[in-house]
Amino acid sequence: MAAIEQTEISTSCKGDQSENSAKKRLMKLFVPGRICLLGEPSDWAGGYRRINADIERGYTIITGTNQGIHAEVEPHPNKLILTSTLGDGTRKGPFEVEMEREALLEVAEQGGCFSYAAGVAYQVLTHYRVRGLKIDNYLTDLPIKKYLSSSAAVSVMVARAFNRIYDLKMTIRGEMEYAYMGEITTPFRCGRMDQGCAYGNRPIMMTFDGERGEFQLTSCLDRLRQEDGVAGCVVQGRRFDIGLPEAYRQTVIDFRNA
Repeated sequence: MAAIEQTEISTSCKGDQSENSAKKRLMKLFVPGRICLLGEPSDWAGGYRRINADIERGYTIITGTNQGIHAEVEPHPNKLILTSTLGDGTRKGPFEVEMEREALLEVAEQGGCFSYAAGVAYQVLTHYRVRGLKIDNYLTDLPIKKYLSSSAAVSVMVARAFNRIYDLKMTIRGEMEYAYMGEITTPFRCGRMDQGCAYGNRPIMMTFDGERGEFQLTSCLDRLRQEDGVAGCVVQGRRFDIGLPEAYRQTVIDFRNA
């Protein structure tokens, strides 16, 4: 599970219940990346069951990495303030946007460096009475754009920061849902598998059935062994990526010509 360190100071914010619970405190959060062990595109495939129940459910096994996104987070009265650190130590920001739905949506839809965070903040603000956040991503040791779900780690980080700072009482599944909704608010698209990084560096099995998902945290490999008699598999052949819609056409061409 994601590591959390917390330091509290006695001053409290004034306002609604969620704001009253946001003591003036600084939290350190860590969210890892994720590696897909089996079933890379199954979240996309299983998603089509919402329009065609004859399609098989999607299954995947993932595990978190020991590398990820490290950040210090604290409440802010009226803004979302973001600073990020790239893998080479380069700092970006601080970037500031008013904690208003229209302003957050505009930043999210622009698709820039901070669009994921703005998208998640927009979704949280739509459903909860919260104020702002100051997030300082002071260390990133997760390789970027290497299929390790760095963008999902950022999105989960923002959802978790709102949850912990304002005591929203979300479950991990709830944090994943807001991270997912925040990501698809941007011009970029993702499946639901990536947000599994919210469970930390443990193996989990995920099932995708339209918009629904199920997660098994501890005995996913044993479940496969019992249900399908599978302990492991060796695959020979070529890999065809059907996980990304823009790659689907080329995948079909390659498959037919294989």
